[in-house]
Amino acid sequence: MTIYASKTEKGFFDSDLTSRASLPADAVEISTTLRDALIAAQSAGKVIDFSQVPPVAVDPASQLSLADVKAQKLAELENACSARIAAGFVSTALGKTYTYPAKPTDQSNLQASVLASILPGVDENWTTPFWCADAGGKWAYQAHTAAQIQQVGVDGKNAINAAIAQKIVLEQQVEATKTAIEVAAITWPKDEVAA
Repeated sequence: MTIYASKTEKGFFDSDLTSRASLPADAVEISTTLRDALIAAQSAGKVIDFSQVPPVAVDPASQLSLADVKAQKLAELENACSARIAAGFVSTALGKTYTYPAKPTDQSNLQASVLASILPGVDENWTTPFWCADAGGKWAYQAHTAAQIQQVGVDGKNAINAAIAQKIVLEQQVEATKTAIEVAAITWPKDEVAA
């Protein structure tokens, strides 16, 4: 038994099942061991690249076009930006550094609290409880004055804008790349805030 691989047919042929006359013109002989190894690699998630002689198993990502690689990276950056925003932000509005949550519901709650703090007729002693964590990571509702919750709102908006600005810079870098290796080198920076 002899095994052949074909670039044009992207497959293997067995001499016991296919006559020499029926083989594709570009069929090249390979070992049974190589064929078995390539099939095992394919079962493990690799792709067989028949464009090389002999064929090799490669990561599926290496078979993507540059446009596809860029699209995947842009989606990755979008997710990283969303995760960074949701991780929260810090504010010193209470006189010490506190971490505030920033998932979509948290953002809505903060907006409502800031809005309530600026409504006409708000008492000068007005406060609102808001969820935050102290430097030790202990989460609790802390009373915030109107000025304090407004500062938290500003700090939250600045943190969100910073994450979006970071994403835009990285997206522009992705668009300027010429190779998949350059795209892969672009990563979201590690964050300092742990919410």
